Amino acid sequence: MHPLELIERARKALGREQGSIVPTVIGVLALTLLIGGVGMQQAGSANNSANRDRGVKRAIAAAESGLDVAVYRTKKVKPTATQCANPAGASPATTAYVETLSGRQWCAWSPVESLGSKATFQYRVSAPRTDADGKTRRRIVSIGTADGKTRRVSADIVSSGTPLFEGWAVSADGTFGANTAQITGNIRVDGVGNLFSSTVCGNIQHATTFSGSPSCGGTKTSGSFTLAPVVIPADANADNGRLCTANQDACTGGASFDANRRLYLPAGATVTLTGSNYRLCTIYAEANARLIIAPRAAGTAVKIHIDAPGSCTGVSATDQQGAIILLDGARIENSNSLATSLQIYAVGSTTSTKKVDLRGTTATTVPVSIYAPLSAVSLYGANYRGSVAGKTVSVYTTNLTYGSEVAEITTGTAGFAKEGGSFRECTSLAGTSESSDIRC
Repeated sequence: MHPLELIERARKALGREQGSIVPTVIGVLALTLLIGGVGMQQAGSANNSANRDRGVKRAIAAAESGLDVAVYRTKKVKPTATQCANPAGASPATTAYVETLSGRQWCAWSPVESLGSKATFQYRVSAPRTDADGKTRRRIVSIGTADGKTRRVSADIVSSGTPLFEGWAVSADGTFGANTAQITGNIRVDGVGNLFSSTVCGNIQHATTFSGSPSCGGTKTSGSFTLAPVVIPADANADNGRLCTANQDACTGGASFDANRRLYLPAGATVTLTGSNYRLCTIYAEANARLIIAPRAAGTAVKIHIDAPGSCTGVSATDQQGAIILLDGARIENSNSLATSLQIYAVGSTTSTKKVDLRGTTATTVPVSIYAPLSAVSLYGANYRGSVAGKTVSVYTTNLTYGSEVAEITTGTAGFAKEGGSFRECTSLAGTSESSDIRC
């Protein structure tokens, strides 16, 4: 029977019996209040639970917004392997890592940023790391807060291109020779290799005969590979017009650049490159000439593309067509510290040997990345940092150290994108720093 019907009957009985029903009425009223109180308590509990669920969902959504913002800023700023992207509008655009946690270097936390409606996020990004599958990844950790609830999530962003040098200091598609040289990094050779009083502090992969063994605990294994051809982009000649032009790429001592795209440096001359993209037929430098790479903004590069010999028939000396030739005493001087700051690409030839000769002095380090799959690459008398790939590679009285930053040089679409399946919700870390991706 409904409580209201009980109350109505009690009222009528009270009129007839004049007070004898009072205890019954009081009991009915107490029962009614009890039922109503239970209902209100259950409704309040359900409402609190719904609010908690709503807060948790909004906190996770805020943290995911932090992930998306971090991905966007990383793609826009394009920090190098040693840099972090600052939040939008911050100056400078990049900074350095602040600490190492769980085996990774990490950028500082971003400032707390509002999404409106009392929801906020902040995030941090790790340094890039090349994993066992050959892909280069950064990890993002983001904290979202909404309605008094906080949640932490993480995800990976992966380089959307394929690393051009694939983690090797030297890649020789044919023969390799080193004489009185020190190579710090892994090398791979698809033809005959010989160390000739040189050392390799790293692993060696070879397809045929290789004379010499690695040091520093390196291994020696069998394997073969193929270098992809050079594809020159359409805008590769964008800065050709700067060469030997007043107030742009200064040329001294009679250096010249002609209509046949021959950059010529006579003895003692200098050319200073301040642009970004050059498409040349040859660089020919005589004794004590210097090709200088001016200081550059972080994350930018000078890219020199040496065209195919068949596209350079206007150069009268056939040995210079599609080649870089630095005679004794000539050298490249790079004012920057990263191997990504100077990138040399040479198309080469399948029918004739085209040289890519680099020289320097043992007192200087030349950061450079060289990709010349159909050319004969030679490094002389300097300390080089970066990576070298050629049809043949020769290293003479030289120290060559692999520069991990070259992992950023990729084929295909460059940059980072969020990796599918990498999203994780992290567990609580009460009393523990949430600075890294632990428990994610």
